[in-house]
Amino acid sequence: AYMNREFTDTVTLHPIEKGKPPAGRYLGVEIRRAEGWNYYCEYRYHSATEVGDRNLPTNDRVLCTDVMSTPPADRRGILKLPALGSGPVLAQGDKYQETDSSDPNIKLSIEVTKIVSGDRAELKIEKKGPVGKPDLYIRPWPAGPGRRWQSPDIEVRNQRTKSDAKWFNVPWVGHKNTIVATVGNGGPETATDVEVIFYEARSFVGKPGTRKKLGSAKGTVPKYGKKTFEMSWVPEEMPDKNWHYCIEVEIPHYKGMTPTKETVEDLTDSNNKAQSNYSRLISKQDSPPSRRIMWVDVTNPFTEPTRLYVDVAQSGTEYRTYVENTFLQLNGGQTETVKVMFEGTRVEDLLSDDAPQLPGVNRVSIEGLAVDPRTRPTQPRNTRSIGGVEAEVVMGVATAFDTELFGVDRSGNKVSISGTVLVTAGSQAGQPVKGGSVVVMFSQQGRGREDSEYRTAPVDPDGTFSAAWADVAIPWDTVWAYYVPATGYADSEIERRIAP
Repeated sequence: AYMNREFTDTVTLHPIEKGKPPAGRYLGVEIRRAEGWNYYCEYRYHSATEVGDRNLPTNDRVLCTDVMSTPPADRRGILKLPALGSGPVLAQGDKYQETDSSDPNIKLSIEVTKIVSGDRAELKIEKKGPVGKPDLYIRPWPAGPGRRWQSPDIEVRNQRTKSDAKWFNVPWVGHKNTIVATVGNGGPETATDVEVIFYEARSFVGKPGTRKKLGSAKGTVPKYGKKTFEMSWVPEEMPDKNWHYCIEVEIPHYKGMTPTKETVEDLTDSNNKAQSNYSRLISKQDSPPSRRIMWVDVTNPFTEPTRLYVDVAQSGTEYRTYVENTFLQLNGGQTETVKVMFEGTRVEDLLSDDAPQLPGVNRVSIEGLAVDPRTRPTQPRNTRSIGGVEAEVVMGVATAFDTELFGVDRSGNKVSISGTVLVTAGSQAGQPVKGGSVVVMFSQQGRGREDSEYRTAPVDPDGTFSAAWADVAIPWDTVWAYYVPATGYADSEIERRIAP
């Protein structure tokens, strides 16, 4: 059943303790409030062999709950429905009744018409009132396996992500990026002139310590369809600390006109915000190896003081992750910054190999856990997840461009580049890398990176690269090249000023 439509339905519930229900019965019913927000009803009947069932406060009842897939920090993911009508715990003849706060003509009722004790409960569910609201949404995390703290509807694209799929969805600091947000509409009414706002924030758990508005985009999201919105972005270098970025996307409360000139509002704002925290780092294997650093803002999302924990989990066994603080006592709304460091552990093996033989990607999850300070002293003070940051960490042997062989030739509107990328560590120092690609940026001194143009050239198995282009449209006097490394190597860069 879906709250955005009128319906009347009857359902027979089967107690889950008795296993798979027979034909025509169900273990539960889901009433879709909006994307990511549902009501559930189930028939609870105690089983003498189950300890939890024996502790049911009221036996032989239908229980109705309110469930959000990604609730804000100040509410739990599962709540009982409010005490409306007969409330959320229903006996035979009881009815839960709810009226939409935005329109008194929109009503929901859940009535238990019959209970056969220990066998089944029969429900009548009815939704009445106007229909036709759009349901705008953008999905929060997770995006899938290995992408726990990324939204499936937010993607960052740049020249590096185009050059190598390993850098998919990783912001490129100091360079042109495009943020692509996919907004859905689960309702039966098209939403016109929808605004989508983009923000950047430092990597955080809880709430962003600092947040900067990047801008907004507008468009039409069709009924039962999706629309992409884009925003250009050049994330700035932050020299004080090695900050990594989080992207947030929000859909402000929508109120628009239908083709029949009627005013409609978004069904709910509960699913109008998503964010992605992510980064990819390379531990350069040299002597000594590089230790990569990430700073994370940890914020208490509650108004009361409480204790927060920083929990780190990693997939790789040949990496080290260091955490500056694993727990913090913070006042309401207080933010503290925690340093996290990463490094590889196979330095000697890697530097002595004829060719780099490296372990796989180390996926690191940095999760914030907070004790809910509103819990009464007599209740268990369980921790709750308040969000997280993820990092992909890989090892790569240090590299560099051969400065003597890096060449740039400009003739009219045509430019040619060539060069060699070399290993700079271990017994293979001075030998060429075996593959990868080079991203070349053309820019002009005194102008921002957003005015630059990018091109990509492959690196051959002998470490050399060469390419020519005749379509660089902007005025330029500087060429900057970045080695997008093949597996087993670290990145490197070189810059060359070209006389007019």
